[in-house]
Formats: sequence, C-alpha cells, structure tokens
Amino acid sequence: MMNELFKFHATREFQEPHPEVVDAFGIHSHPAGQTSQWFRNLIELCQTNDYQALAGMAVEYLKSDKAIYSLDQLDSDAKEVIRWLDRKGNEFELEALFAQVDLRRFKDYFSEKKDLNSALVDFQRVADTWVSLGIIREMGNPNNLDYQQILRGLHLIRTLYHSKKEIEFGLARDIMKRPILVPACLFVINSCSKKIERFSPFSHLDFGKFDPKLSPKQDPAILADETQTGEHQDLPHEDCGCDKTGAGDGDCPCTCSCDEQCKDQNPCCAVLRPVITDLMVVKEELSCYEAVDIAYIENIMLGGRRERNHRHLERTESLSETETSSRRYDEKDLLVSERYGLKTETNNTVQEDASREAGVKIKAFGTGYQVSSSFNASSKTSKSAAHRMAREYARDVVERSVSKVEESMRKRTSLKRIIETEETNIHSFENLKTDPLTDKHLVGQYHYVSKISKAHVLNYGKRMMFDFVLPEPMKLYQFLLDKQLKQGTIEKPEAPELTPSQISDQPSNPVSGTINYMDLAHQYKIAELDSPPKEVQFFSTTLTMDQDREDPHSTAISTQSSTKIEIPNGYTSQQSVVKGAIVYAHFAKDDNGNAHHQEIQLAVGTSLFALSGRQSTADTTRSINLSQNMPDVSGEVQVVLSGYGIIAAGLSVDIKCVRTKEAFEAWQLKIYGKILAAYEAQLQRYEAEVHAAKQQAQAKHSSNYFVNRQIEETELKRMAISYLSCQFYDRFTALKRNVKPCGYPQMDLEQAEKDGLFIQFFEQVFDWKQMTYVFYKYFWGDKKCSWLENIQTQTGDALFDQARTSGAARLQVPVTLGMEPLAIHWVAFGEIWMGQGQPPLPGDPYYISMAQETLAQHGHYYVDRQGTVAVSHGANTVTLNNSDEYWDFVGGSVDQNKIDNDINREIIIDCVVYRIVSIQEVPTPNHDQWIIELDRNYEGPTHPALKFQTGALVIGSPIEVRVPTELVYLRNDAQSDCLPCYPLPKCS
Repeated sequence: MMNELFKFHATREFQEPHPEVVDAFGIHSHPAGQTSQWFRNLIELCQTNDYQALAGMAVEYLKSDKAIYSLDQLDSDAKEVIRWLDRKGNEFELEALFAQVDLRRFKDYFSEKKDLNSALVDFQRVADTWVSLGIIREMGNPNNLDYQQILRGLHLIRTLYHSKKEIEFGLARDIMKRPILVPACLFVINSCSKKIERFSPFSHLDFGKFDPKLSPKQDPAILADETQTGEHQDLPHEDCGCDKTGAGDGDCPCTCSCDEQCKDQNPCCAVLRPVITDLMVVKEELSCYEAVDIAYIENIMLGGRRERNHRHLERTESLSETETSSRRYDEKDLLVSERYGLKTETNNTVQEDASREAGVKIKAFGTGYQVSSSFNASSKTSKSAAHRMAREYARDVVERSVSKVEESMRKRTSLKRIIETEETNIHSFENLKTDPLTDKHLVGQYHYVSKISKAHVLNYGKRMMFDFVLPEPMKLYQFLLDKQLKQGTIEKPEAPELTPSQISDQPSNPVSGTINYMDLAHQYKIAELDSPPKEVQFFSTTLTMDQDREDPHSTAISTQSSTKIEIPNGYTSQQSVVKGAIVYAHFAKDDNGNAHHQEIQLAVGTSLFALSGRQSTADTTRSINLSQNMPDVSGEVQVVLSGYGIIAAGLSVDIKCVRTKEAFEAWQLKIYGKILAAYEAQLQRYEAEVHAAKQQAQAKHSSNYFVNRQIEETELKRMAISYLSCQFYDRFTALKRNVKPCGYPQMDLEQAEKDGLFIQFFEQVFDWKQMTYVFYKYFWGDKKCSWLENIQTQTGDALFDQARTSGAARLQVPVTLGMEPLAIHWVAFGEIWMGQGQPPLPGDPYYISMAQETLAQHGHYYVDRQGTVAVSHGANTVTLNNSDEYWDFVGGSVDQNKIDNDINREIIIDCVVYRIVSIQEVPTPNHDQWIIELDRNYEGPTHPALKFQTGALVIGSPIEVRVPTELVYLRNDAQSDCLPCYPLPKCS
C-alpha cells in the first residue's frame, strides 16, 4: 500500500543525445552534416516561436515533388530491399539479407562524386516527409507509408555498404528495431497554443511584471489576470457589495457563490514532459493496533446501576386540505303568464250572473282585461269579482319574480399522512455486589486506537515517468456516489425560484414570467391549491311589493320595500343591474279630468333608478332591465324600492363587483406559502432518505481499508489517462444500448476495434500498479466552493478521508519497462502504437502477453532467477544451487558488483518475501553454489529445491507510520486481553 510517505525522486529533463551515441540508441532522422536545406530552414524557423509558419513549411513540402508518398519514388534497388525487409519483418537470416543486398549494384547509389549521392537524397526526402507529417499531426494516417521502416531499411543498406557486410547478425536485427529520433523542436510545441516553448533559466518569470514604475492598476500581472478570469481584480471588499472604504454598514453581504452552470470543456491539452527518475515506492506492512489517548471514562459505583437510553426519532408529516366553494344562481326573468282559459271561464260565469241580476258588461282581451259596469247592486257584484281576479293575477307576477334561487355549496377534504421511524439504543452498566472480598468500584477507561504500520521504501530502478498534479481527484467519485444514493429515492426537489407576483390564474407565459398556479401544483406535487377569487362576481337580492285595493277612486296607494346586499371583503362594486316587472294600477280621473300620478323609484346605495309611471285605462305590466355604473363600494349596500300607484312589483338587483388588488395579492401569498411548505416537506424527506442511504453505504464500504485504496487508485488512474490522452471518455461508443430489432445492447464492431486499440495502448504502455501519489489539503480545491463539503467527510478511514477531502494530488506514472519509445512517440505526435494502427504481435519487442498483464495488474513485479534454493525451516540462510549468477568468468572471480546489486533486495521463497542480507560463495568446480543470508528465519517447511524470485531493493530501515482511527478500546487489566499485533498466530 502506498501513502503520503512517497517523497523520494530525482528527475531530469530529456536531453538531445550526443551524435556519437545516437547509433547505439536509435537512428537519427536527420544526422548532423547530412541534412537538407529545407530542414535547416525549418530548424531556424523553430527559433521564431511561430507554429503557423512551421505548419506552412510542412504543407508546402508535402505538396512539392520532393515529398515521398510511394516506394516507387526511391531507387529501384533500394525499394526492392525495403519491400523484402517489410515482408520478412525481423525474422530474416543474415545470409538471405546478404543475398538481397548486392553491393555492386549500390555502387552508384552511394557514389560521393556528386554533391549529393542518391542514397543521401532518398534518406533526406523520406525523413523530411515524415517530419512534415509530424508537424501537422498526420504522421499516423493509415494511408501513409511506414516511414520509420523505410528509414531503418535505408540505414541498414548504408551500414552494409560501408562495412562491406562485415557486421554481426545481431546488429542487423538491432538496426531494424531501433527507434527513429526526430528533431527536438517537435517535442516542445504546445498542443493548444501551437507555440514552441523554451526551457531556459527563469523562463517562467516575466520580469516586466515587477517594474516598480507601474502602479498596481497598471501591473501587467494584474491586467493579465483580469483578462484571463474575466473578473475585475480589485480590493477584496468590492467583490462582496461593501463600500469602497471597506467599512460598510456592518452587514456586508459577502457570499461564496459557486457557478453551477453547464460549461464547455476547454479543448486545450496538457503539455506532457516525461522525466527519468528512480522509481521509489513506499509499501506498508501492518504492525499493531495501539491504545492511545483516553476517549472517555465510565465510573460505576459498587452496587450501582446505570442505563443510557438513546432514542432517535424521525417523523415526516404531510397535510393536504382542500376547500371548494361554489355559488350557483338560478335567475329567472319576471314573466307574466296568461291564464286565459280559466279567466274566460270565470268571466263568462260572472257575466251570466250579472246579466241575470244586474246587466253588467265585461270585456276581456289579450293578457289584460277591461271592466265597465253600472252603479246598481248587480253591477257592484260584478265589479267585486273582477277586482278579485286582478289581485290574483298580480300575485302570480310576484311569485315569479321571487323565484330567483341562490345556492351555496362547500366541500372540504383533508388528508394527513405521518411516517415515523424510531430507533432506541439501550446501554446499561451494572456493578452488582456478589463477593465482599473482590467487589469494588469500577472505572472503565475507553481509549482511542491508532493503527501502526511499518513502511518500507523500495527502489525499482531507473524509469521513465510522467509527474503532474491533478485537481480534486475524488470529486467525480463523490458525484457518482451521490447520484447512486439518489437512485431508488425521490429526486432532490428544486427550490422555488419565483416571487408571489409571478403566480397567476391565467395560462403560464414565459415572456412575462407568470406561472399558472395549477402548473405549480403539478411541479411541486401539491394535491390541492385554493382557486383564485373570481375576477368578476355578482351579489344579488330581490324586492317585492303587493298591495290590495278595493276602490279605484280611493286615495292613491304608496308602498315601500327595502333590503341589503353584503359585498364581502376583497371586492368592490362596479355596476348595478335591475331586472323584474312592475304592475301599474288603473286610476279614475280626478275632478279636473286628470289621471292620478303613478311613480316608482329604486335606490341602490347612492345610485338612483327613476322608473317612470305609465297612464293606462287598465292595469298594465312593465318588464324592467336596466344597468348603471356605481362608485366603488364595499361592505353593506342598502337597497330601497318605493312606489306610488303600484299594485305589485318584483325586482332582482345584481351588483357587479370586481376583485381588489389586495385580495388577489393575498391569494398569491397563500399559494406561495403552500408552495414553500411543500418544498420544505419534500426537501426534508429527500435529505432523510439520502442521509439514511449514506449511512448504509458508509457502513458497508468505507471502513474497508483495501477497498478504499482501490477506489483511490481507480480515480487517479482515470484522471491520469485523461491528462495523458487529452480526452474525457466521450469517444468510447462501441456499445450501443438500444439496437434494433429487440432493443438489446450490442457492439458496434467497427467502433469496438478503434476503442480497443486506444484502451490497450494506455493500459499496457503505462505501469499503473507502480503509480505513486500523494494528496494535498482541501484548500487547493476549486476556489472556496468545495471547502465546506470537503471538511465534512468522515468515513472511518483516515487515509480515505484525506483522499476525499483533498484539493489536489500529485501523481507519478511510470512507463512500462521497454515501452519508452511508444510513450515518446505519443508525446511527440499523439499517435498510438507509433502510428502503426495495430498493437504489437507476439514476437514483437513491445508485445505484452495476457499472463504478463495479469501479473502486473496484481502488482507482481518479481523476476524469476536462475537455479533453486535449498531451505530448512527455522534457518536464516538458504543455499542457492545451479546458478553462476555471481561469478565473473572473464575475470575469473566473484562478481562483487552483482552481489552488491542484490544486497537488501527482496527475495521471494514459497510466496513469502524476505530480504537478502549477504551472499557468500560455496567453493565448487562450477562456481554454481552460494549461501544467501536472510533478514529472518525461513518460515516454510524444509525443501531441497525451490524456485525463487527477486524483487526491488529495500532502501534504508523501516519507518513507523501511525494513523488515527475512530475505533475505541476498553482497556482491560488482563494481559491476555490486548489489541492485536501482526502477523497473527496461525489457527490450529
């Protein structure tokens, strides 16, 4: 296991190799003194820091006739050898190669009589074409030639020609395996700015920033920061709303607001700079658990009993109430119905009686009637019957006017739901009196526990690696964990982002920002919301008058009727409407021949309706339908109907009212309050469920030390691959999740091939199990937005807490041994597998078998050694047999360098790791037997011959590492009852 103790590294930047050692390491694409004029111009242009000009030179060259795009452009003899080498690969015999390369035919090819011989021209053109493709990042295009293989072939032909084939077979094969070294300027092009970066002393400093003549507002450093961040970098108090003096009013509204808006990914890639360093890995070995500081003390008196009762109660209460009020009006206009049949029959009867007794004449017509009679007794009888009939008719009119019905209905529904969870924990202490000799007061001492480990520093030798710092490495893990915990629970409710004035009874309008209250009920899952008060409402009453009269010559009749209309709060009057009918009576003329005056008047509050009378020769009925604007009135409205010369009247009075602004705002506030209450209830439920899920997940996973280390490594590896590959896993689309016809997940075979090449490259080229890392504190995180969230993390694993709260992490990722050329090519050109498009095949030097990859994933970095060891149980020495590892046959003596190289190295016997203390030779004729002293006695059974392996060098002595835990230990006086130390005794 690795932790923050990894501090040991010694790095240096890559340097251009000296020309004298190039041939021993690789093949220079442009050997010194043998370069083309185009390439010399290119190198000069590299000093101008102008990538666009470099790209322009490369494009122009590729368009010219000098660029090599086909083997047919090479010398005929050379291209045949290269094609033969391409078919053979590395599996050729030296004699076959000699037969293929006829030196006599290459005499003119290598002739130096000309300024430039054909061989040099071919080599320059191939190299210049390859570099041009590299500048524009098209070196690995599948339609390109394998320029590296061509350069190796040309170099091999040149070597054979100049040595006259006096070379060893191993050198010939080695040439075909060597990497092609490209110009250094291609390694320092920034992948985003396309600028060439210089590595000179203090190149990171801009001395113009420190000009003392500049004021702070003119400082280029400040101005540059403002340009980059888009923010005005001024005094801190200006960012939080205080006045410029910083004094403010004592209530400065400073807040740390985090930008949660969706952002575009920065397309710029990191500039990769590999280094060479000793790979130092710190491995921990668990030693002991130790009781440290006192957590608390529990005192229990003799004969006493104490009980702790811890009760945890969570209650969620949901109350829904609905009140529906409806008012129904059944309005009927005042109608005058004709009872013609009955009236005719009655009149006929009266008429017959009158004829017999008094000679009275009655004439009926239409909906009314007219009476003419004499002044004798019989005539009086007839007039009495006619008066009775008219009165009945008027009463029928009144009944119809009162038939206006007002109904009110109220419905109220209440739903109350209570969810309650209760957890009760009882912890009792009891000190009973059982033995007078041994009974005593008890004192329980509870101690915090620390974990003690031994840390060993192991040296795995010189390695190429990448060293970088990653921001908040566990942030995505925390995000995914929170998202996983939310699955199966309610979604987090959105906080209402509206004001009461936005709540409307009209359809939602995004332009004006108003939202219909029913839409809000659906959004916040509210079962019922009060309907808004109607914008227009009618409040009504009825008035009736009914008078008896016996003599039309009597004094005129005066009548009056009054009532009230109640206008509730929240409404004000706008208009009054009067409907109904009035029956006017017939009056005889006075002595002057004038008809008696008839008048009717209606007062609604301060509004007057003058209803003019009408003169007629008989009783008549008039329908009323009038309206009149009213002043703003609320509360009680008096309605008075007065009349003179009226038989009967029936009127309905409606006051049209409009809702007040205050009433509507009160309704908006009521709805807003219910929305806030619903949101709070949903939020409490959500937080309770998430809290319970987090506790369950924490109890299940977070306390496992080994699982937590795997989580850390996985997250760091994910971020490191993004850093190295300049991608964020959006390109991996080989698995289609809903494919016709059945909707099953299926592979996109073409995409799977592309994704597989990329995945295999980064899994094999980099040695992830040897990755080392150290976490930095929370304050290096994203501004200050994540500080509060980070410091609240507690899982029970101190190292995991440090990882989850870290603001940054430093990471060193080594390259797999032997894969360095592949890594360098990726850095230079962004191409996997050196632009070949295929991973190495068995027999290739870069090929990694499935077995090797499996062992590396399990952290197995041990090397099988020659010979076997004879071991005896309990002995601290083993005998190495059948191995001449430490004998120098050239010098005829013990190879002390090899022995020194293995002292303090790990040796693994029967899967147990020991450390080599010393190595001594056992004199034998074959020098193949050695005594190896171990750091401790051999633990396994005696065996005459066991295979063994060696590992890394152990540097220095072990370091004790103490890590605090949240465990609490009750100290016991008994010596046998103590915290464990490791290794634990084996079970019998």
